[in-house]
Amino acid sequence: MFSVNGDDGVRVKLDNEVIIDAWPNTGLLDNKNAVYVTGGEHIITIEYFESAYGASISFDQEKISSEKLYYKYTTQVQENWGYTGPGGFPSDNFKAEFDQSQRLKEGNYFVQTFADDGVQVKVDGKTVINRWTDYTGIVDRALLLGVSSGNHNIRTSYYENVSRSFIYSHVVPFDSWLAYYYPNDSLTGVPSAAKVIHPVGNDKKLYEDHVDSSIIEGFPSDEFSVRYATAKKIKAGEYIIRTKADDGVRVFVDGKLVLDNWSNGAYREESVKLSIANRTNVPLDEQDIHWIEVEYYDNLNVGKLEVSILPYEDAYKDTWIGELYSNNTFGGNPIIVGGVGSLSPINELNASYGDWGEGSPSTKIPVDNFSAIYKKKFTTSTTGEYLLNLQADSGARVYINGNLTIDGWVNNPDGYFKRIKLNSGTHEVKIEYVEYTGFANLQFNITKIEGPIYLSTSYDYSLSEVLNIQMNSGPQTDLHNKYVREDALYKDSKGIWRINGTGWNVRNGPGTNYDIVGTINNNTEVFLLKKIDIEGQLSWYQIAAWINPLPIDVEYYVNPKNFTIGSTEYFQFLKLSESAGLNINEVNSKILQGKGVLENKASSFIEAGQKFGINEVYLIAHALLETGNGKSDLAEGILVSSIDGQAVEPKVVYNMYGINAKDSCPLRCGSEYAYQMDWTSPEKAIVGGAEFIAKEYIHVGQDTLYKMRWNPAYPGTHQYATDIGWAVKQVKRIKNLYDLLSDYQLVFDEPNYLN
Repeated sequence: MFSVNGDDGVRVKLDNEVIIDAWPNTGLLDNKNAVYVTGGEHIITIEYFESAYGASISFDQEKISSEKLYYKYTTQVQENWGYTGPGGFPSDNFKAEFDQSQRLKEGNYFVQTFADDGVQVKVDGKTVINRWTDYTGIVDRALLLGVSSGNHNIRTSYYENVSRSFIYSHVVPFDSWLAYYYPNDSLTGVPSAAKVIHPVGNDKKLYEDHVDSSIIEGFPSDEFSVRYATAKKIKAGEYIIRTKADDGVRVFVDGKLVLDNWSNGAYREESVKLSIANRTNVPLDEQDIHWIEVEYYDNLNVGKLEVSILPYEDAYKDTWIGELYSNNTFGGNPIIVGGVGSLSPINELNASYGDWGEGSPSTKIPVDNFSAIYKKKFTTSTTGEYLLNLQADSGARVYINGNLTIDGWVNNPDGYFKRIKLNSGTHEVKIEYVEYTGFANLQFNITKIEGPIYLSTSYDYSLSEVLNIQMNSGPQTDLHNKYVREDALYKDSKGIWRINGTGWNVRNGPGTNYDIVGTINNNTEVFLLKKIDIEGQLSWYQIAAWINPLPIDVEYYVNPKNFTIGSTEYFQFLKLSESAGLNINEVNSKILQGKGVLENKASSFIEAGQKFGINEVYLIAHALLETGNGKSDLAEGILVSSIDGQAVEPKVVYNMYGINAKDSCPLRCGSEYAYQMDWTSPEKAIVGGAEFIAKEYIHVGQDTLYKMRWNPAYPGTHQYATDIGWAVKQVKRIKNLYDLLSDYQLVFDEPNYLN
């Protein structure tokens, strides 16, 4: 073996005969040639040419065999000597050695040889094919699993006994196709050419378009045939094998013919539904590896082929696929129509497709007494109400997500209508259809009910009764400008201003001539905003504090009729018992960016909503309010070392919804509750708090903000907050968040009281 590498040009002569010619300016290439040399003295001449920049040359020679054999360095072996032999070799009884060493990417490969006679392949010193016997032409294959990235030593040995001699040897990545091209339309004889074809698209399909031209020089543009082969890892399951060809095509899986369309015809489609099981009697890591072979021939004009293998579950995403049976009992092997990638897609089951009159969906099934199954997966971006409409002659059944939704097995001239609720996400519709005699017709559609849905729930209380109950349930408000006289105040030992005694009125100005806006309880903490001195009288202070509201203020928030449809405040009647189907990236970038501890926590809110069946928009709005946009002490974490005065293991805990953060002890009570719930991270607090809200309110019928605050079914009990404006304060944030979304379904439930 003579090897030379030069920058730029180099030429090697043996006894004045050129054996390597890389002239001129070919760059740094590893040039090799094997030559049989007789014993004795020989002259090696190296000629070198330098063009520009770096200059280098290296040369080596190595004895590789004592016997005379044909040697070639090539990554793909494609030799067909016919009834002769290589130059300088006899037509029979000779040997050849091929160095196919090459750099391979990490992955799985297969080796395929086609030889007459014997062949042996070694990869990195390990024999993977060893058929050192006479044969008139046979394919041998071996798997190379878990190949590491880098250079690999690959050697193919060949011997010829008598008659015809040829050898093909290729190393092919999984999913790529090895093609043998025959200069006839019957796949007979020896291939004229071979090549490796890379797969196309995400489904790794086989695709060749010869466009009226020959594949290689001297190869016919018509009346030729090709045999393709690949190895694929395919999980056990159902698949759609789809071919598109001009002219004939056949497909084999693990040697079994599964699709046969071996006839002349313009570019057309043929598909089959196939169940593929793991192979048996092979090593465990080879059980899901399958050999796919495709045979193809071109008659005249266009030569074009496409073959795809798609999991059945993926074959009807956003489009209909049909299984047509030549009987009315869904028996036998179906004919496949439509589906992803079909030349004749079924986008809608409407009159243009499904009104077959006295015919049928395909000429391959009868016009009477046939059946069909149609499937489609579709995605709803938001939860909402949808209307199903079915027209069928003779009959049909509709299943949504596996549940029988419309049973129209008996023809109804008026059709069938059904209103259903669908959550956001992907859904599957399946239609079983049967035709007996006469006209055949199948039409179906799903229509989203647009616009908000307004519901109303009636309760056995009058508004005045509810108001009286609520006034005795300790309501609080921060409404109005609030003033108290200086003798209503005292400063405690910690320097906090508080109310001194009971029965103090709160007025909307600094004097008894101003209106009373409420009363304030003894020891209530207040913040002094401004002092107003009045000559000859006690001073007054403007304060910020929670006070006991007047009935007129409570009635405003309790009475649903004070909030009109379309207003922001009306969102307090929004049902919160469904996931909103939010996008993580959108929520993080548009809502939670810059929101303290809550930043980039969209995935936790979405996890909570999906896990506990609660609206994520509400959860986010609730958390933003309770944590002051993610920056409150409870949000940033509080170290708890005692519970109810008893020492516990110190832990930092979080509370994102203000749960149990009572007005009298917001930090202590809220953090101790969080400790008991083990909310030791912001994520745990988001998800765990959502469980509390869902369990304590949403899932017990209090699935609107109004119901959570006022509990109209049982007024005065199990109410989330004391603030009479709590529900309205929440909806402003919720409405703002919804304004960032483009497609959603709103369902409102407004209370209706007696009288």
